[in-house]
Parts: sequence; C-alpha cells; structure tokens
Amino acid sequence: MGRQTLITNWFDPAHGIARLNTPIANPRTLEANPPAAYVRRHMRITADDDQTNYVCRIPHAHANLGELELYTDNNSAVWINNIQVIAGARRNGVARRLVERAIADHGQVYASNSPHDDHGTRELSADGFGLVMGLIAANVMQQGWYKFPVA
Repeated sequence: MGRQTLITNWFDPAHGIARLNTPIANPRTLEANPPAAYVRRHMRITADDDQTNYVCRIPHAHANLGELELYTDNNSAVWINNIQVIAGARRNGVARRLVERAIADHGQVYASNSPHDDHGTRELSADGFGLVMGLIAANVMQQGWYKFPVA
C-alpha cells in the first residue's frame, strides 16, 4: 500500500515555485508528518496483553506515531524503559498520552534519575528528562516517581 506524499514535496512555499520536475531523494509523507490537530483528535493508544508495551496510532496510518516500553523491577515497580515518538508527531501530546495510559493501567510509573554511566542505560535522554519534568509539572506524574532505580 502506498503512502500519501505531502504537497510540499512538489511545491516550495518559501520560494513560491513548483518542483514538479525535481527528483526528491526522501519525500515527506502524511504518515510520517501528520497534521497536529488530526493527531490530537484521532490518536489511539493500545497495549499488549502484558501491558508492558504501548503503541500510539492514528486511523489508516502505516506506522506507529509513538511507542512506550515499560520495565518491571525486582520489587514489582513499573518503570519507563523506552519511549519514542516519530519526529513529525512530536509536541502533540503523544508521549504524554502513552504515559497517562500506562499510569491508568499500573497506578504508578517511575522514571529514572540515574546519572549518565558508560556501562548503563538507565539515564534519561534530554528529551526524556523534559517529558518527565513536564509530566510532573502537569501533575500527571508525582515528584516521588522520579527516583533512582533499584537493582
């Protein structure tokens, strides 16, 4: 099944010229760059049977907008292990909705405040840190859920 290419692949609005005869190496598609209002209105979150992997999609899309993977530690606490949102869908609430769904399913979802370690992967990326701080500020997560992980 083909993907819907964006009109901006064929028309350069910044310069007001058509690019109809110019080959484009990596054309942008609607699925990879959905309109923000459409994403906010139509995104759906689904979880696997174990409720450890969550996916955000919009109807008729060929790819996921975002994915959340959770990890359960030795004390049965649930942690954000990995979260990714495609570049074209960022700043539309996708990551927030993924975490909100996980919190609804598990009650508490923790985020690591572990510092960078060359031998580990528990630290948050800069984007992940911004997400967690935003979720705490919005009272989606509690401050106590941002803590140092257990072994």
